[in-house]
Amino acid sequence: MANIVSSPVPRRWMAYVAMPALLLSLVASSRAGVAVQTDWSGGAGVPGPVPDLENRFAAASDISWRTVPGQVVLSSQARPIGEEYLINNTYQLPFSFYPADIDQDGDIDIVMGAELAGVVTIWLNQGGAPVTWGQQVVGSLDSAAGLSVADLDADGDLDIVATANGARNRIVWWRNDGGSPLVWTRFVVANDWANSYEVCVTDIDGDQHPDVLSTAWYSGQVVWWRNDGNDPITWTMQVVDAAFLGAHSARGADLDGDGDTDIVGTAGEIDQVAWWRNDGGSPIVWTKFVIRENFDSGRSVCAADFDDDGDLDIAATAWAQEVTWWRNQGGDPLVWEEQVIDPAFSGGHSIWTDDIDGDGRLDILAAAFLDGRIIWYCNHGGDPVTWSRHVVTSSYPGAATVRSADLNGDGASDVIGTSYNANRISWWKATEFLAEGELTSSILDLQEQAGQAAIDWSSTVPAGASLRFQTRSGNDPTDLGSWSADISAPGELAPPLGRYLQFRAVLATSDAQVSPILTDVELSWSPAAAIPEAGASGTLLLRLPSPTSGNATVQFIMPAAGDVELAILDLEGRRLRSITMHDCAQGVHEARLGDLDPGVYLCRLTSAAWQETGKLVVVGR
Repeated sequence: MANIVSSPVPRRWMAYVAMPALLLSLVASSRAGVAVQTDWSGGAGVPGPVPDLENRFAAASDISWRTVPGQVVLSSQARPIGEEYLINNTYQLPFSFYPADIDQDGDIDIVMGAELAGVVTIWLNQGGAPVTWGQQVVGSLDSAAGLSVADLDADGDLDIVATANGARNRIVWWRNDGGSPLVWTRFVVANDWANSYEVCVTDIDGDQHPDVLSTAWYSGQVVWWRNDGNDPITWTMQVVDAAFLGAHSARGADLDGDGDTDIVGTAGEIDQVAWWRNDGGSPIVWTKFVIRENFDSGRSVCAADFDDDGDLDIAATAWAQEVTWWRNQGGDPLVWEEQVIDPAFSGGHSIWTDDIDGDGRLDILAAAFLDGRIIWYCNHGGDPVTWSRHVVTSSYPGAATVRSADLNGDGASDVIGTSYNANRISWWKATEFLAEGELTSSILDLQEQAGQAAIDWSSTVPAGASLRFQTRSGNDPTDLGSWSADISAPGELAPPLGRYLQFRAVLATSDAQVSPILTDVELSWSPAAAIPEAGASGTLLLRLPSPTSGNATVQFIMPAAGDVELAILDLEGRRLRSITMHDCAQGVHEARLGDLDPGVYLCRLTSAAWQETGKLVVVGR
């Protein structure tokens, strides 16, 4: 039997509850449409009209949309060398690490290996200003070198894979078994895998199982292990190249745009940067192409679209004073155009790419082991691309590895590094926020003339910052007229309204250390054709959790007190169960439907003045 309880009004419905009955009927009578944007990672350049907001938008100015996926914040600019925030200085010979939310609590942790510490460790982000860190040992691993994080067993949490470069030469992975603290189970991917400095996880064969890719310096091997998807996972070794002497770094990426995963790598003994084309087959056949000879003692490599032309380019560091990138110019075979970014970078050991300043272009971070420096090369676009050089730290002896992530949750990327010689793990805030920026959405095609519309959003707005919206609407997408007055709180949009609707978000701050953080925007509307005649009584507003488990709870709004019936029907209209509630008060109510078998149902809510029906999908019990 269903039962009904009153409930606090959800924030997204506050504007509806406050409306008079006639106005509420405009909102709820047909529940015509809702469009939600939670992702902007597709970038600008889609003015619309579009049927849904998806992950693109029309334009942005001084707005960061790719630095932290799912967030919009102000862009930033380089600041002078800032304070070094120490995470730890007793972890002996820290080498590789990977930033990830390993405990799934919403902030970024750091998983790390060290050559002499003998263990792989998680530094758990405990928040605070500055951030404080807790330590959890994952497991023992002598001479830990390369390290990566991924969901290897497809169970929804992050696992860890690492190489051991020493007496215990091997690759191991730890299965994340959950719990608090996290419980880890250790498995071996490969034994006798000597002098391996890097490892990465990527789906090489396209079977949706993450595979493991690694290199071995002295044997000159580039090898991947196929994840066979068993429980526990079994691994099948396949050799990409057995004569790439000094193999240090390898990454998987679709360089030729044919839909499969190729491999790019660096070799420190034969001084090459090369890529291997995936020609398919079982086992996969690989064709090697040399991008650069005489890349003196190459170390780390990455693939990314640095010139924003839709294909993947390559960047790499060399031990002998060089940070370089190669523009992918297409062709068969691919043609590469070289540009040296920094010709005086002694001991180049690690490279990483991220949009550090939030301007929409991918930058480069590099660590110089011999110089003891970490440098941010800011990508300013253009043809050729121009770069500015910003020193993150110049006193970090044995700078081994550099990465970036938003450690303090302010929406901007922080720089993270390890000092091999000083046993330091540190992070730096490399930028400060600009004063104001704006993002304009694509024009949304509602498919019909709107009679009423509302806007809602989720955000974090620190003291000193502000977030406001403007909208415009009309029936001609090429001329939507002027923007509305500023909207500072979710609610109803002022007329006139039409078939097309667009929003603009304006972010601002008076404190360069903080920015508003926007995480989603929701537009909802009802068509003009569904507007009831003047004098109609209040209507219902039904919200269904679809899909849901069998013991479902639905919510509805009563604009005025009265009787209401809730019925569950099958798709042929047969009534399966119902309940009548007398004298329901105005406001929000919950109806618990009881146990339903998996399937598709109709949920019908009826009052004296109105009826609304929605589809309920039950996927489990």
